Amino acid sequence: MNKILEKIRASHASPLQVLVFVIPFSFFPFFQNLVQINIVYILAFGALLLVIISFLQSLISKKFVFQTNPLDIPVIIFLGAVLLSFVMTATNKMQAFLDPNFGLLMMISLGILYFYVSRNQSNARASHASPLQILSLAGFVISSLIIILSLEPTKGIGVIPLDLLIFIGFTFIYGLGSLVRSFSAKEEAPKVVQICIFIIVSLALGISFVAFSKQGTLFPSFSLSFKALFQIFKTLPSSLLGFGIDNYSSVFNRVKDVGYNQTNLWQFPANLDRSTLFHIATTTGLVGLASFLYLVFSLIKKIRQNLSIKLGFIYTLFILIIFPPSLLIFFLLFFLASQTGKNNKEYVFNLSESFSFYSYVILIITASVLFGSVVRYLSSLYLADHFYTKSFVGIKENKFNKVYDNQKKALSYNPYLEQYHLGFARTHFVLAQSVIEKASSGSAPLTFTKESKQTLIEAIQGAITESQTAIDLNPKKSDYWANLAQMYVIIPKELQEPNQKDTNTPQTAAITFFKKALELDPNNPTYYFGIGQIYLGQKKMDDGFKYMKKATEIKPNWADTHYQLAMLYSQKNDMKSATKELEITLENLDPKINQKEYDAVKQTLDKMKSPQQAQPPQ
Repeated sequence: MNKILEKIRASHASPLQVLVFVIPFSFFPFFQNLVQINIVYILAFGALLLVIISFLQSLISKKFVFQTNPLDIPVIIFLGAVLLSFVMTATNKMQAFLDPNFGLLMMISLGILYFYVSRNQSNARASHASPLQILSLAGFVISSLIIILSLEPTKGIGVIPLDLLIFIGFTFIYGLGSLVRSFSAKEEAPKVVQICIFIIVSLALGISFVAFSKQGTLFPSFSLSFKALFQIFKTLPSSLLGFGIDNYSSVFNRVKDVGYNQTNLWQFPANLDRSTLFHIATTTGLVGLASFLYLVFSLIKKIRQNLSIKLGFIYTLFILIIFPPSLLIFFLLFFLASQTGKNNKEYVFNLSESFSFYSYVILIITASVLFGSVVRYLSSLYLADHFYTKSFVGIKENKFNKVYDNQKKALSYNPYLEQYHLGFARTHFVLAQSVIEKASSGSAPLTFTKESKQTLIEAIQGAITESQTAIDLNPKKSDYWANLAQMYVIIPKELQEPNQKDTNTPQTAAITFFKKALELDPNNPTYYFGIGQIYLGQKKMDDGFKYMKKATEIKPNWADTHYQLAMLYSQKNDMKSATKELEITLENLDPKINQKEYDAVKQTLDKMKSPQQAQPPQ
C-alpha cells in the first residue's frame, strides 16, 4: 500500500508540471493549428485530473490533507463573485460558461490550478522542478521557436497573437529580475547561462513586437470603455452584478460613437473591453470589481521578497489595465498569487477507524459517478467544439457536405452555443444562394425544378430557424437580429404568395429585424445600408435615400453607400451631387485592393463628367 501511495504522490507533480508547461504553448499559432483544441478544455481536463489524483491519494492514505495559503480567501471571494454574476445576470449560461476569455469554466479551472501550484510550490522536492521553473522553461523554448521561425525567408513568423506577445514579455521581465538577482548575489556560474537565455528572450520579444505592431488597430478606445463602464450605474442590479459575462457587446453597442466606425474594427462586434479591469467591472458589476481589487491588493501585501516575482506582478498589473481579458492574463495573475510564500496551516482529517469497507465502496461509487459525469459533460462540450472547428476545414476545401455534417454534429453535442446556430444558419444561407444562382442563369423570373425548389425552401427554413434559435438564446445581440434579417432578404419573389400585401412580405420582415438591430446598436451603418437596399429593391426611393444618407453620415468613408447615393442622385438628374458622391467613392477605394471596383466607378464618373452624357446612368 505504501508503494502505491508513493507512486500516486509522485504522479501528482507530473500532470501539474505538464499543464503549466503546455498552457503557454497553446497560444503559439503553430501548435494551435496542429492540435486544434480549445485551451479552456486542456485547462479543464488538467484541473479535473489533479482533483482525481488528490482524491485517490486521500482515499489510499485514509486522510484528507488541506493546506491554507495567504491568497486563498481573496481567490475564493473573487471566484464567488464571478459565479454569482454568472448565475444572476448571464443571458446564455452555456455561452458564459464556455467563454474562452472570462468564462466560468476557465475561472474555476484556474482557481483549481492556483491551489495545486501554491501547494506544490511550498512542498516541492529537489527532484522536481517547481511550477515557476517550468513556466520559465516554456518561455525560453517558445522564444527559441520564434527566433527560428523568423529566419524563414519566405513566410517568417507570421501573425503573432496578443497572448503570445504578453507571455514573452512576462518571460523577459522575469528573466530580467533573475539576472539582476544573480549579479547582486555574486554568483559566477549561472551568469553566462542566464545572460544567454535573456538575450534569446529579448530577441524573441523584439521580433514578436514588430510582427504584432503590423496588424493595425485591434482594440476599441479607452473612452468607449469608460462609457461602457458607466452604463452599469443606470440600474441597481447592473451596478452590483454587471450585465453578464456574455453580454459585453450589447453594452458596447449602446455607447459606441461615429468615430468607432472610422476604425478597421467597425464591422466586428466588440465582445471584450479594452481593459481587463474595466471588463470585470462592466460584466460582473461592483461586486466583481471589489472582489478583484481585494485579490490584487492582497497580492501586493503578501507577495514575497523576490525581485523577479515583484517585477512579474507589476508587469501583469500593467497588462490587466491596458489589454482585454484573456486566459493567459488571468493565468499569470493566479500563478503569481500562488507564489506568495509558504503555507500558513495544514489541516489533516483522518478517516475514522470505523470507516467500514462498505463505506469505502459507497464513497468510491459516488466519486466515480460524479467524476464520470463531469468527464462525460466536458467531453461532449469538447466534441461539439471539435466538430465545429472541423467544419472550417470543409469551408477551406470547398466541401459543403463536410461543413454541414460537422456543424450538425456540433449542435447534437451542444445545442446551447449561439455561434453554432449562427454558423449553421449561414451554411443554409450559402446553400440557398447557390440554388438561386443556378436557377437565375441570366434570366428573370427564376426557374426552379421541383427538386431545386424543395432544396431552396428547406435551406431558407433552416437558415431562419437557426438564426431565430440564436436570438432565443440571447436576444440582446444586435448582429443576431441583423443575421435573421439577411435570411429573409434572400427569399426570392418566386417563393412568395401571389398578391401578397407589402406589409406581409419577407422584405418587410427583414426591415423589422434590421430596425430591431438598430435599437440595440444605433450607430451601425450596415443596418441602415441593409434597410436602404430593401427599400430601393421595393422602388421606395425616398425611403432608400434616407437610410443610405444616414449610413454615410455615421460612416463617411464607406465607399458602398456613397456609390448608392450617386446612383440615386443620378436618377433624380442631380448630376452635380452624383458626381460628388462618385468622387468620394473613389477616395475611399484602394485600387491595390479593389482594382475592378475602382476601375468601374472611375469609368462611371468619367462618363458622368462627359458632355456627351445625355442621360443619367441606370
